[in-house]
Amino acid sequence: MGYIVPEYSDLQKKTDDLEDYFNRLCKRYISLRYEELRSKVTALEKKYDEKITKKTSWFSFSNPELRRDQTACIAQLLPKLPEAGEKEQINLAQNILQGAIFYRYKRITVSYQGVAYSFLGYTPENSALSRTLEEEFHLLELDDETLATCCEAYLAYLRQPDKSRTNKKVGDLFPYIQEDGEFYKKLEQVITVAKIGAQAIRQQLQIIAFVKSVAHALRETDKGVDDIFTELSEVVLEKLKAEPYLTKQDIVSLLRSKKTPKNQIFVEIFILSLPRQGVTKSGVQIEEDWIKPFKDYMVEALSITSNYVLIGSYVMALSLCKTERPKLKDALNHTLGAKGVNQLDDDTIALALEAFKTYVEIPGRPAMDCKAWNLDTGEEHMRQDLIELYNRVMKRTASLAC
Repeated sequence: MGYIVPEYSDLQKKTDDLEDYFNRLCKRYISLRYEELRSKVTALEKKYDEKITKKTSWFSFSNPELRRDQTACIAQLLPKLPEAGEKEQINLAQNILQGAIFYRYKRITVSYQGVAYSFLGYTPENSALSRTLEEEFHLLELDDETLATCCEAYLAYLRQPDKSRTNKKVGDLFPYIQEDGEFYKKLEQVITVAKIGAQAIRQQLQIIAFVKSVAHALRETDKGVDDIFTELSEVVLEKLKAEPYLTKQDIVSLLRSKKTPKNQIFVEIFILSLPRQGVTKSGVQIEEDWIKPFKDYMVEALSITSNYVLIGSYVMALSLCKTERPKLKDALNHTLGAKGVNQLDDDTIALALEAFKTYVEIPGRPAMDCKAWNLDTGEEHMRQDLIELYNRVMKRTASLAC
């Protein structure tokens, strides 16, 4: 039994969830909801005070007032960050706020690695603030990629120009940061160390970003084609009033004569799904006794083409799954529904790569995130891999057909 291709709409939805599924497989840090995060930051100093009253030995080498200044530095972000807004805006605000929390937590860890603390057997477990942060924000589950991403967002936020004052940065609004002459240096050190630890997971997330960018590009071109679908279909149907039969090439020439700079990408995508057998006045001959109206045929064909383009991006992503990336491979196959006996077969892979290759070659189509291949020249490297993989698969399917 061959691979059962998922419905296009289902695959689009599951692609939206691909990164979340991968993160769960990797047991990555699960962020609190933004509202809950803000609430916990508001109560942070109170929670810290409750902790230090229970066991004074936790701050034997720490100044409680210093720790309160550090918690205040986090809480002072709240009035400066939006409470509500667009999803991207809130995601960024959440990363900034988490970056401040994670940085303080990591700095306490680093400070306890110093000679004075380690000589006396003290660890971060002896820090009331460290314990408070751990318990309130579940930081024992924190991974390097989340740490790096959030601290980078925090650093970028602090380095923004302060629009209310000349030659000042946002970071200058925080008294604790102004008093700590090495604050930015220490924050950069936390990011550097975290990025080293996050390298493997970041590379895999770049592969997922590639697939998601293809899904996004398809949604954009699907809408563009949908906007001119009736117009293009009517051009063909009008021609069929004068001609009993149009070959595929007849239709291609007809449609390309109607191209404008604004719609040319979408016309070419429409052309990708034209029936090879051409069209008669009655419609498209599917089988000997089955003729489908041209418009109905094209609606279905366009969805199938987009589906195979998206599956092609998954095939490209799977080609980057090395042996040390089993969870990424599992996540990609899970989204494709490729499990048990329902595995991707050579015929599906060949069709998917052909559709993806044709889509990639359309001039002016939406950009794709190809950093998984190379940070600077990713698309060129992706295209090279695509041609190599396409040729290899075509040779294999041709030899099996003999």
